Amino acid sequence: MSNRPPYPHVHQINISDGGVPKLPVWEAKVQEEGLEGDRQRNLKYHGGPDRAVCLYSLELIERLQDEGHPIDAGLSGENLTLSGLEWDLVKPGVRLTIG
Repeated sequence: MSNRPPYPHVHQINISDGGVPKLPVWEAKVQEEGLEGDRQRNLKYHGGPDRAVCLYSLELIERLQDEGHPIDAGLSGENLTLSGLEWDLVKPGVRLTIG
């Protein structure tokens, strides 16, 4: 049995000074230009006021690990590693409340 809460939750918050891996932090605010403390090196193609906050599934990471892939939270460049989310319900226009 898992020690995880029985509801969707943030497993890990990840930021970097540019590139991957993104490293875990205890907290970060979502700001107009993305997640506080997260940076991009190539500002020609990344960054700006329409910058994404990237989400990724902990359950998918665990399935890939079971298949032998060297992956962990933050290694895919995601800002938020989430657990328990029903990804089929996440479509364009859906708003998530986090925190």
